Amino acid sequence: EARRRPLLRDAETMLRQQEENYPYRIAWFGPKDAWVHTMSWGTYHPLRRARTFVAAHAMTGDPEFRKAAMIANDFHNGANPSGSAMTRSTISSTVCFLISRPQTGQCGTPTRA
Repeated sequence: EARRRPLLRDAETMLRQQEENYPYRIAWFGPKDAWVHTMSWGTYHPLRRARTFVAAHAMTGDPEFRKAAMIANDFHNGANPSGSAMTRSTISSTVCFLISRPQTGQCGTPTRA
């Protein structure tokens, strides 16, 4: 219980961030949050933050945490204002449409990077 409580508190905070802070539903600190200065490249990728949602879903079974993790995954993989994925191979890239088919994905043909 001592480990569960802080994780669920963080997951609830991140759910609020995802719903309220930005128009594109990402679990980042708001621009006026005291911790916004801690967001830096590599430490604040949506999938790193989504681990908290996944753990909270595993603990509670709450579908809101699963949905939040999927939204973070979509944002990370290109469903964002710039339309770019945050992880990319130097050899090839594949476009995946995770929003329309979240369980299986629907990937296009790999292209040269």
